[in-house]
Amino acid sequence: SGIPSQEPLRIISDNGQWLLAETYYARGYVPADQVMRVEEKYLRSAVFLTVTGCRVMGERSGSYPVWFPMGVYLPLEQELENRYLVRVAQGGSKKHWETVSIAKTQDIIKGYARYSALAVVKLAKKQIGHLYDWGGRYGGLDCSALVMMVYRCFGWFLPRNTKQQQSIGTVFTFRRDMTLQERLTALGHAQPGDLLYMPGHVAIWLGKKGNHLQVLHASFTAGEICTLSMNVNHKNAQEFLFKLEKINRIS
Repeated sequence: SGIPSQEPLRIISDNGQWLLAETYYARGYVPADQVMRVEEKYLRSAVFLTVTGCRVMGERSGSYPVWFPMGVYLPLEQELENRYLVRVAQGGSKKHWETVSIAKTQDIIKGYARYSALAVVKLAKKQIGHLYDWGGRYGGLDCSALVMMVYRCFGWFLPRNTKQQQSIGTVFTFRRDMTLQERLTALGHAQPGDLLYMPGHVAIWLGKKGNHLQVLHASFTAGEICTLSMNVNHKNAQEFLFKLEKINRIS
């Protein structure tokens, strides 16, 4: 699984070139030159920023900009009239702290976002058009990472994969023997922002408009994060309904 910039890691072992490390959601090997060791107090800053856009740009003196994806936590060093200054760790052969300037006009807030179902939908829609990327190897998001990073904006740190995520929140479980109409009725109780789980996939429910079921998800087929509108009288919507396993609401 890909790891966002500035993500805290716990180092388990170090062979000089590779570190065996873990985040709250994954364990694996990472290049040692891409990790900077810091004091634990850095990870517990009382005043911090959260990226609430698809990504925001940080400016560095005399160097190329740095980009931070949605959900990233950045300890605040100083607040100016129009900008925030944050201290970020830089990897490479000469690891060091660097001050980065982020304009307040970008999608970034102090602390965590205030949760509501509509806020979940609003944040998720900011990712529309972003690259689908299984495992986050090239800077994109897969379906469960999309959900994870959206909910991080509210201070909720969900598991990384769909199977583990299904155990979080209020759940409605679809029985295998449910008819199409029973499944439609059950889905009628879902609220925008609820999570719809099926084997190996998760989508964010947007609602039903007329005869159309509307979801937002990271689509392997489309190659990007997109919305999907399905007519309940058509085969693709019916296949979708029969794949559903759970509706989760995190609140």
